[in-house]
Amino acid sequence: IATAGCIFVVNILKSLFLYNKYKVHPFHVNMLMAFICLSIPLVTGIFLPDVFESPLLSILFKGSVITIIFSALVYFTRVSEEINIIIDRALVRVGIKR
Repeated sequence: IATAGCIFVVNILKSLFLYNKYKVHPFHVNMLMAFICLSIPLVTGIFLPDVFESPLLSILFKGSVITIIFSALVYFTRVSEEINIIIDRALVRVGIKR
């Protein structure tokens, strides 16, 4: 716990230094949105029931659901413009989007 506290304090001090000295903040609102987009599928994955008897199929099912939910959230909230461009190009290649 002490190590985590020290790391937290050091990172806060670094952020304050960057903001006071260079007027640059290392974090952006999109980082909070990305954290929310990550936490929703992970919580969903925790509460998903084990549908299959096989552990491998269960892992594949839960991983697929988490990936689909995360990808959709990141795409539709437009957290990263670069990711949206990559997904749009892939959708055009597949023929889903023009």
